[in-house]
Amino acid sequence: MDLSTLGISVLTVTLFCFWVYLNRRALRNDARSDELESRSFRFEIGLLFWLAATAVYATSGIVQTDARLMMLAVVPAFGGAAVLSVSKLGRRIATATPWAVLIGFLAFRLPLELILNQLYAEGRLPVQMTFHGLNYDIVIGSTALPLSIWVATRKAPPRLMLIAWNTFGMGLLSIVGAVAILSMPTPFRQFTNDPSSILLSTFPFIWIPTFLAASALAGHVLVYRKLLIEACNRNKKTDSPSVYSTTNFNEQEILHV
Repeated sequence: MDLSTLGISVLTVTLFCFWVYLNRRALRNDARSDELESRSFRFEIGLLFWLAATAVYATSGIVQTDARLMMLAVVPAFGGAAVLSVSKLGRRIATATPWAVLIGFLAFRLPLELILNQLYAEGRLPVQMTFHGLNYDIVIGSTALPLSIWVATRKAPPRLMLIAWNTFGMGLLSIVGAVAILSMPTPFRQFTNDPSSILLSTFPFIWIPTFLAASALAGHVLVYRKLLIEACNRNKKTDSPSVYSTTNFNEQEILHV
């Protein structure tokens, strides 16, 4: 096993464990933890099933015969990440996870970018998929940890800075996603330099778009979610301090108004 293959495998397992940690932390901080135990367990099993299913899909060789079939794995991955982030589970994770952890979580993109660069050096991935080309996701990966440490030292997170950083990160993620798709050997291919990005349809590299990139999307949406929850809490306490001085107003309540 080469270092790039090992690196993606280790990064995937680490990130899976981190999602389990976030899920369990949210469960412990919920008053209905007993009631939600089975749902939390189903989330973890579902995540494990998804990793196994995409691995089987990649090793079957089907995608290599027609790269357009890659979208059958990518679309559900990003759709699932978005649904998770705006779901009740996403709200519990955003509420229970400290800012430093939620931001620091996105630092996994730094080792990911280094692995992509190594794959390019080995001639297995096109240059536009790295920071030598059009992938500047390393900026988010390298700033996530310092930003998380800085935020941890403050009483209140710098909201405008977080919004700007998070929006910039989502923009970079969108760009590299588009570049990967346009580098695939399909009729829609725009980047014709060799090699193509077909490597992302093989095992274990299929986990890059279907789990690692999808996790990055979920992480960004959860940052927005936490910002919204805290804004709702502040506004409600300001409007009715006598009523809400001891009550934690949450995002779900405002959605029901």
